[in-house]
Amino acid sequence: MAFIGSSYRVMQINCNDLKKYQINCSLMTKSFLSSSIDRKLAELFLFQKECTEEQMKRSSRTKFDGTFIKLWVMCVYKIKHRRTALHIENCSQYANEGEILIMPYTVFRVKRIDHIKLSDLEEGQTMTEIELEECDQYFNIQIQDT
Repeated sequence: MAFIGSSYRVMQINCNDLKKYQINCSLMTKSFLSSSIDRKLAELFLFQKECTEEQMKRSSRTKFDGTFIKLWVMCVYKIKHRRTALHIENCSQYANEGEILIMPYTVFRVKRIDHIKLSDLEEGQTMTEIELEECDQYFNIQIQDT
């Protein structure tokens, strides 16, 4: 049930929050994070949300200068330690999603940020991909404190 490897999570955040993600900065999860072992499933979630918006005849909201208020972000979590995440697919409500549950208070470092154009997004809209790698030094401190 312990998981080591890559997991994927899609979210929408505003520009100001996205600017906080910088290469080599560290961040700590404050709650349980649900993610997927399957990148395609995470992308499918994004496309389903976009289709729902289109069906409701709503386009993405923009600022006066034409920039999007909410931006799509794919977080790629590189999990390196057995105590960090659980592969809960078999006990999840959605068994076919390859769900990975990342524990609270896990520290990650931003390794890479890319902007990707996806054909299913609105014209001019891109998805930002952020690669986050679990930090070793915080894991070792946690073990020593226990």
